[in-house]
Amino acid sequence: MTPEGSLYRYGGWIPVIAGMFVIGCGTRLLDDIVDIYTNPHSILLLPLFFPSLIKSEVDWVGLISGIPQTIATWLLACLIAFRLQRSV
Repeated sequence: MTPEGSLYRYGGWIPVIAGMFVIGCGTRLLDDIVDIYTNPHSILLLPLFFPSLIKSEVDWVGLISGIPQTIATWLLACLIAFRLQRSV
């Protein structure tokens, strides 16, 4: 099941066009927000979203409902990778 397939299955062509527009706007927004040169924490966000955007073997509901889990995983990874080091 893909996002496009589930949109077509449950709604037809108009939901496919609207849904792909929303996914495209979300991807563009993510690309605008993620500036690796000014924020090194954002490099960890790309590998988390990449499989769900490229592979797309999850339906529309699974894609949208997985975003909070992905954000929580990213925040945890940033806390672990970029924690302050105490000097001894």
